[in-house]
Amino acid sequence: MVDARKVEFGRSGRLPNVAASGTVSVNGKYLVLGKGAHSSKIRDPRNAPLADTSSSASSSTALGAGEALLWASDVMTTGFAFDGNGTPYTNTFDSADYESNVARISKALDVDAYYSSFERSLFGTATTLPGVCTGSQSSPPFDQGCVAGYAFGQASSHGLYRVFPLSVGDMAEYFNANDGYVPDDDFKRGCSDGACSSAAGSWLRSASWDVVSKAFSVASTGLPLATNASYAGPGLRPALRLNLDNLLLSASSRDQSQRVSDDLRLTFVELGRMLHPGWSASVSGGAGSRMLNLTGSSDMGSDMGWKVVDPDTDTVLGSGRTSSGGNVALPEDAMTDDTKDYDLYVWGQQDGSAADGLTNKATEPVKTTIRGWQITIPGTDPVDPSDPTDPDPGTPEDPEVPDDPDDPEVQENPEVPEAPEVPLDVVPLPESGLSGSSGGVLSAASVATAGSAFRLYIGDAAGVDEGDRLAAFIYSTPVRLKSTTGLSDLIVQKAADGRLFVDVVLPVGYSGDHKVALYDEDGELLGWVPVNIVAPVDDSDTDKSVQNAADKNASNAAGDAGGGSTDLYGGLASTGVETSTLVALIAVFALTGVGLAMLRRKSAK
Repeated sequence: MVDARKVEFGRSGRLPNVAASGTVSVNGKYLVLGKGAHSSKIRDPRNAPLADTSSSASSSTALGAGEALLWASDVMTTGFAFDGNGTPYTNTFDSADYESNVARISKALDVDAYYSSFERSLFGTATTLPGVCTGSQSSPPFDQGCVAGYAFGQASSHGLYRVFPLSVGDMAEYFNANDGYVPDDDFKRGCSDGACSSAAGSWLRSASWDVVSKAFSVASTGLPLATNASYAGPGLRPALRLNLDNLLLSASSRDQSQRVSDDLRLTFVELGRMLHPGWSASVSGGAGSRMLNLTGSSDMGSDMGWKVVDPDTDTVLGSGRTSSGGNVALPEDAMTDDTKDYDLYVWGQQDGSAADGLTNKATEPVKTTIRGWQITIPGTDPVDPSDPTDPDPGTPEDPEVPDDPDDPEVQENPEVPEAPEVPLDVVPLPESGLSGSSGGVLSAASVATAGSAFRLYIGDAAGVDEGDRLAAFIYSTPVRLKSTTGLSDLIVQKAADGRLFVDVVLPVGYSGDHKVALYDEDGELLGWVPVNIVAPVDDSDTDKSVQNAADKNASNAAGDAGGGSTDLYGGLASTGVETSTLVALIAVFALTGVGLAMLRRKSAK
């Protein structure tokens, strides 16, 4: 599929090649073909009208009510022959005593080498697969494939599968409401770059019902083909059913915002993991540059995630994360009613990665509200960030003075909390004073988005410790940067891998090449790093010709999806989240589509 919006899932990079020795490049990107209760049907992507004698028809893959069907956008293996026995080659998928190469390799992909254990816990239940040939292969000459059963005489597999090849019927069912060959459907079914990375297309699981030695594959271009079972050209683009019960958010894979032109990253709740008491949320900045400041810790560390939801429509208006590169800009253009309580959900987050699995993990979220840019956390009063007389909700109250100072149980000198530290008084050097480079003291991403969090890693040579206070400035004319909690001082933190870091927020309105310098408590320069700042994507300027092409090629199935939300809620009633049954049906064929839209809602239990 060229120009399709995809979901990032599983591990990516150079992974073991289960079809042969060595490794293979895996991109970790999936199309979302369907969501929700979906029965198996006989479909034909090659001929119409559907006929009992059609050699290219088969049963389609069924889905449960809370499941989505994901299909890899590219192969995850090199090419191999369909039949595992050799001459004579047949189109049997599996039987009581036999597994084809396609069946065997499908099972071999259901391991931690390709998906994290957390991601594998989200797979649907292992089931038999309809639309296959199960001709016996128990004894020589191993030639009992299928040749006369045709579409309405098919069987279901003997084995149970969680990772599996699609059927030839799926090539119609999930790409067009009509049977028969439609050239535009090839575009939707093809590999992500128009050519599969390491094989000549991908095997399907279905037999070609008129020739015992042929099974179906889908070419790199997306054309379903009856293919000799001996041909070692196709690899495997695996499919899987994803359980959506605990899906909390789908958002931009770049910064976890709700921009609609990026691929998507999913965030699932890991039940039983919690935010720790003492976390806080506030809003800083004026109109046009309001930022959400989150601070705290959780069972997953110090990084946090968030989303703002319109309670009337269940539409996700904005979202982000506090980790490096994450979006912290509030969706002001969508939050225009100062009298409305917008729902703000906050959680601890562990970001996914190519090495460990691309899916994000979240603690059970906490629901708060924002009204007129004031945040109300459960059990507290709203705090107006613009009112200097409003007390800081994080500042301890003065200790209570006992009525009887002679009471022996009362300390004579109760401890009084210290006043907050005065921000560091740092006079930055002019840009001309930033000679040389950071010398390895600092490291950071070379490109970042205005309004997002920017992480600076601090090397041992800096001589700082966890908990130290630092100051950061952006150049050419030095301007002091604030932390993701809205403070002028930056507190040194330690990442899970032991590296020290601080997070700053890059100002809205900046673009192009800049420098970010870091100073210690004594005002001494620790080092600086270059950064190219890019403006947030304005989706209203998306190329209309791309949109028109996407609309033309969007599947009828995707056309059933509602619009407006890229959020996926799951069965999170126990966490206090207003739950919904989510769509996982992306207008997968639209580069600028709305992503995952809500189809129907269920009330919280």
